[in-house]
Amino acid sequence: MESKNEKKPINVLTEFLASWIRANGTEDAAPYDSFETLGQRRVGQKDVERWIFNCNYLYYRVGEFLLDHDLLGDSSDQTVELLAFLEQNFKSIKDSNPLNLRSKQNDAIEREFAKDWPPLCKGSRNQLGRFRESLDALEGHYIESLSANQTKLDSLLLELADEQNFYQKISSLVEGDGRDALLERCRILLPLWCIKQVSPLYSLLIWDDRDAVARLAQLLANSFESAGFPSYDGSRKQDSYIGLVLRAQQAYSEGLGEDEVDLRDLPIRKIAELLEGEFFSLEHPSGSKRLPAWLLGKSQLIWNVVICSIVGPREAVCGSSPARTMTSAVERPDDNPDELSGEVLLRRRFNDGRLETVDRLSVDEVQTSGLWKVIGSVYDENAALPRSEYRNHYDNLGSLFIGSRRFDRSGRLVEGAGDSRFHAELSIRMDEKGGRRIILRDLGSKNGTYVIRQEGGETRYYLLKSRSSVTTERWCEKVGVPPSQVSLVDWIALRRRDIIQLCGSSFEII
Repeated sequence: MESKNEKKPINVLTEFLASWIRANGTEDAAPYDSFETLGQRRVGQKDVERWIFNCNYLYYRVGEFLLDHDLLGDSSDQTVELLAFLEQNFKSIKDSNPLNLRSKQNDAIEREFAKDWPPLCKGSRNQLGRFRESLDALEGHYIESLSANQTKLDSLLLELADEQNFYQKISSLVEGDGRDALLERCRILLPLWCIKQVSPLYSLLIWDDRDAVARLAQLLANSFESAGFPSYDGSRKQDSYIGLVLRAQQAYSEGLGEDEVDLRDLPIRKIAELLEGEFFSLEHPSGSKRLPAWLLGKSQLIWNVVICSIVGPREAVCGSSPARTMTSAVERPDDNPDELSGEVLLRRRFNDGRLETVDRLSVDEVQTSGLWKVIGSVYDENAALPRSEYRNHYDNLGSLFIGSRRFDRSGRLVEGAGDSRFHAELSIRMDEKGGRRIILRDLGSKNGTYVIRQEGGETRYYLLKSRSSVTTERWCEKVGVPPSQVSLVDWIALRRRDIIQLCGSSFEII
């Protein structure tokens, strides 16, 4: 049993970052960007905790806004006075209010972390109601004396109101108090906040300090082992975790040498729309010239260090980097889209729009062909085994099986209706050159399986052969799809963003 006073990984992280900041700062420059540097305040472990847990999101948003619009005073005395006012009136969690992370159990730390990922939602410590009152006081006592333009503060309030709507939409799409829901929200938010630099956490120069990151990764690995966290690769050691951290750090450093794309002035919602339009994901590069070349590496690095310090190294991300020219980030023109690298996620798509990560696969670490997952309505050890080259695994699938049935509170079946006991199979196939593909087969299901793919600017449908006697023409008529968009196949090599549709459930590969 872990002692409540024993250092947890999150304690190791915050202590290390606070120490590194003190050691690498000077009287003239701090090793991070923030309006707070104007007050030359000493950064302690409690400050780093608040950066990570996003407790004072609104405080940093208003402070950076005032700095960007040159509203922090015409003299050093005015600036110091205004900074003190911001700290007193805009911080949701005061410095005198400890988070007590060392005394909390891991699940309580995750709940504490989830409160403001995202902020401005139910349960968040950051709320616009009190913020508006503080903003009125700021305007009345300070901004007017600085001859500020009233419309600037109005624009800040409008921008934050839009952020509130955006964050509430994320919360409604990815509901739940469990780890999977939290991680889905973090995957959306972390790249946005890396671009926007919503707190000093995201501008720390340590992320470009390979030696410091290596020391930190080793300390975290030691802490994970002491605390009994499962490793990334299932081994007893955390060596793979250290490797993933250093790989992400290298990708970030290499990206800093590319042409700079500065998106920080964009509103949060616009950044999110851009990332979505460019198909950005933590698991693989988009190759887009419209995004910063460093974004993938930095997002992966902060995820593997900060997020994993809370949820453990098993949730680390492993993404590939695109081949780079001297001036731009582009994908190799000869890449085979059927061959996958980096980390692949299998996510469930619920009828209400929610997404749930079912499993993740580090494709680069796969050394032999084999079975990945079997999807079916519910596992039945007495059910007839399907025809499969991996049939010998089917009598004891364990975690390899994904049950698709879901029931509501009244006991009614709401997801997975019509799915066969053994419905579809996902396997990994390696070729003689080391290429890796994820293969989907229908296992002779009653109601069939098909894949939806965006290809060449149109939607394509790949209907897998099953024991259903329906013809392709009849299927097209039933679904309402032109036959020209449908192909009947024995199996299909999946690509990222493919949607796998069973009779009563849906999944996707990203």
